[in-house]
Amino acid sequence: MPARIGKYRETKRIDRQPAHAVGVASGEGSGQTIAPAVPIPQAPGAPTLTTALTYSAVTSAARIDATWQNLETYDLETYAVQISTDSTFATDFETYTTAPNQNSATIPDRRLNTTYYVRVRTIVGSTPSDWSASANITTPAADTVAPAVPTSVAAAFIGTGDLMITWVNPTSVNFQNVEIKIYASNGGALLGGPFFSAGGLFIWTAAQNLAATSQVGDPTLYVELRSHNWYTAYSAVVSASATKTAPTAPTIGVDFTGADCVYTITPPADAAYLSFVADTAVTARRLAVVGRYVYPFDQNRLDHSGTPDPSLAYSFTAVDGLNQASTATSGTATNAAPSAPTITLIGGFSVLVCRVTSTAAADFQNYEYNWKRDGSIQNIELTPAAQRMRETGAAGDEGVHTWSVIVRQQDVFNQFSSYSTEPSVVLDTLTISYLRAGLIFTDSVGNSLATLNVLKDNDMDAPGVSYAA
Repeated sequence: MPARIGKYRETKRIDRQPAHAVGVASGEGSGQTIAPAVPIPQAPGAPTLTTALTYSAVTSAARIDATWQNLETYDLETYAVQISTDSTFATDFETYTTAPNQNSATIPDRRLNTTYYVRVRTIVGSTPSDWSASANITTPAADTVAPAVPTSVAAAFIGTGDLMITWVNPTSVNFQNVEIKIYASNGGALLGGPFFSAGGLFIWTAAQNLAATSQVGDPTLYVELRSHNWYTAYSAVVSASATKTAPTAPTIGVDFTGADCVYTITPPADAAYLSFVADTAVTARRLAVVGRYVYPFDQNRLDHSGTPDPSLAYSFTAVDGLNQASTATSGTATNAAPSAPTITLIGGFSVLVCRVTSTAAADFQNYEYNWKRDGSIQNIELTPAAQRMRETGAAGDEGVHTWSVIVRQQDVFNQFSSYSTEPSVVLDTLTISYLRAGLIFTDSVGNSLATLNVLKDNDMDAPGVSYAA
């Protein structure tokens, strides 16, 4: 069997004593040795080169892969790899060092369409070999191969008018991103782009649509997509289109809460805002998309030149982000007149008291008290007070009379309820003027015609005093 060579050779020994490890004996039996000169490592052969394009987010580039024969003569040798555009390696060169026993190297970031020269040498410890013969290779020119087209391209409107474009990226190794262009319609004016994205999803907002159409908004759009490599090559165009319909009409509930008119709104999902008209003579208002809107009494009065309207014609329209309006939801909201109040009337001697015992209307303004004597109205009072008192001792009220009162509510829209009438009260009024006319009388404390001081002071409620004609 032949002896092994290189790093795998066997070391033979006699009587367990090592043979001369290095050098030769200086003399027979002398036991003296001389350290040999460090040998020059063997240079590897010329490397084998390949090249390919690489891709980055900045620009396309090339790499060079070099391999060479691994020398087995040494243990843990490394290799220096030198690359240059100069065949003499005098200028424009770079040098790389491999890991131990590594007989290949990848050199990235090389210029396109450029010839490079590569050579290698062995390093054992700190001793290098001579350089190998060089090899050369020309990197590829610019990447002119187009990637495959994007697939599953779709376009649809979402939200209030945003255009959502989706696709699936191709698996081409030189794919960088997708170019997106947005047109008014198939063959129409370019509205947006080109945009570039590799995310598989792109949103063109309603605000961008308005900006591109002088705030008019375009609900019919056509999109073109094509793949782009890391250079200037594009795939064929694939397209999609989308049309946004106008919003549906909002659903409206309405009620007067007191003097304010309250609208309950169910807007469509794509409404950007609501247009509201409180009456045919009132300018439309732009409202946020809300579920409840209060049209206040003060605004009602302002909109109607100081005279609030209890019957409001209204109209609500939903408008999307592209200025498309729904059909209007219209109707009339009417504030009902207040209900007739519940009252009580009591009377004694020369005093009548009327009290309202029911709750006032939510939009209450006043009570109207109509005092009647023997069926004829003597006085009308308009007041927010829920209780009124009337004294009947004035001239002309003497004697027996039938008194009554009718009361109605008035609201802030100047609408009146029907009247409420309480059963009449009969008063036999002993009036001051009658007493002072000279009628003979006595009282419970002994006053007579000659002593009228108790009456002249007009105090008819003095404790313990009663009068009898």
